[in-house]
Amino acid sequence: PTSSSSSASSRRRLYSTTTPTHQSYNHSSANVAEATIDDDEDPAIMSVPLFPDEMLERDTYNGISLRLDHYGASDSNDSKDDEILQPDSFRERLQASLEQWRQEGRKGIWIFVPNARADLVPIAASMGFHFHMVNQQGVLVLSQWLPTDVPSRLPRGPMYQCGVGCVVLKPDDPTKMLVVQEITGPA
Repeated sequence: PTSSSSSASSRRRLYSTTTPTHQSYNHSSANVAEATIDDDEDPAIMSVPLFPDEMLERDTYNGISLRLDHYGASDSNDSKDDEILQPDSFRERLQASLEQWRQEGRKGIWIFVPNARADLVPIAASMGFHFHMVNQQGVLVLSQWLPTDVPSRLPRGPMYQCGVGCVVLKPDDPTKMLVVQEITGPA
């Protein structure tokens, strides 16, 4: 739980950080989860690490993709991978990350869940994520729209978006077309 007030002198803010290692998600200097704790509480219990940057991708529309399918998907013996993807750790990290992303003004959040990590789907669903699609690699995509004052602008189903500046249709074959991609479009 995050609190911005510090009315009692016996309370202090605790910051938990992880150093960025991947440029796809550029944070100010670190991934930070903030919690306000009482002085008599154990800080180690209250600190909540966020997801490592190599699991995150930032999109053109101020959204975040949490790529579980690209992280720890191999049969590695990395205990860090195992710890992050354990249900209790995943729940804590997702809750802290959602709070941070709300504070940052993020909009659409996507979670890509490989079949091998299907045990994490109920956790994400309990935090407001909805089924979006299953891609060709068998990865389940969950989504959540964070702003509460703006209706969701997330697409309703499987989609591909490309900014197009010009379309030329072939009259004798409606299945063929030529498109010219916009220079500044989202693709």
